[in-house]
Amino acid sequence: MNEKVRKFLEFNGKSIHFLASDGQFWIAIKPICEVLEVDYSNEIAKIEKSDFLSEHASEHTIVSIDGELQKMVCLPEWIFYGWLFKIESDAPGLLDFKMECFAILNNNPMNQSIASKI
Repeated sequence: MNEKVRKFLEFNGKSIHFLASDGQFWIAIKPICEVLEVDYSNEIAKIEKSDFLSEHASEHTIVSIDGELQKMVCLPEWIFYGWLFKIESDAPGLLDFKMECFAILNNNPMNQSIASKI
C-alpha cells in the first residue's frame, strides 16, 4: 500500500493534513472541526446518519492538529467538499475556510480543462 501524509492547507495558523493512499486523498474530519471550532461529535453524527457519507467514510491514521499521528474518521477529498459546504455554523472562520476550499477546487487542473471545453 502506497501511503503518504501531506499538508492540505494552513488555516488560522494550524496545518491541516491529508493522507494520499493508493491514488485517493483522505481528509480527517476532527482537525477540520477543531480549526473551525465546529462541534466534532455533531458532524460525525451527521456523517453516520447519511447513507452516502457513511458509505464513503473510513478510518485512517493521519496527523492531528497537535502533530501526532492518530486514527481518525476521514472522507475522500472528492466528497469532503460537499460535506464541508453543508456545515451551517456561526463559527468564526468557517466562511473563510469555505472560500479557501473553493479556491482549491477552482485551481484544480481538471476544472480548468472542463472550462476550456465549453
